[in-house]
Amino acid sequence: MRWDQLFDDLEGRAAAMARADRAVDIADRSRIEAGRLGLAQRLAAHEGVEIHLRLAGGLSLTGRVQRTGSDWLLLTDATGADCLVFMPRVCAVSGLGRWTAPVAASSTRRVNVGLGVGHVLRALSGNRAAVGVQLVDGSLVSGTIDRVADDFVDVTVRDSGQVGRRRSLGGVTIPRDAISMIRSWP
Repeated sequence: MRWDQLFDDLEGRAAAMARADRAVDIADRSRIEAGRLGLAQRLAAHEGVEIHLRLAGGLSLTGRVQRTGSDWLLLTDATGADCLVFMPRVCAVSGLGRWTAPVAASSTRRVNVGLGVGHVLRALSGNRAAVGVQLVDGSLVSGTIDRVADDFVDVTVRDSGQVGRRRSLGGVTIPRDAISMIRSWP
């Protein structure tokens, strides 16, 4: 009997079993990690990438991912308008790569977990920015956000046909659950 060959054979089998165990362990860990990821993390990894969204109410939107929060996504569309998308209204996303790793060296931003959509809405309200509030039924309310409450926003509707200072046409209260996205123009 050749002891060297026997031990080489045993060591080879042990190494092969260890590699197989390691491969299974890596695959299990990958599945566990993938199971912990949310849509916001997946979208954050695609910063700068053009994606297409289908939103509640049959709305569609194509744009480049700028930033993500836990419950919102900021896209810039082809016209240069910034679109604050309410994440719960997203029905489908296309244009994402298979993995969540950054697709470009500049894709280093993380999900803005501490900044919920309420924070962003309050900032828009403070800036008195002219916005278009896209509702889940497909309708659009144009104006400025005056008040941001826990589950609704008050919008002063403006007459965009006026030259110079726009005339107020009154206000409307919109439940947050009815908003798909808010578009601000450049």
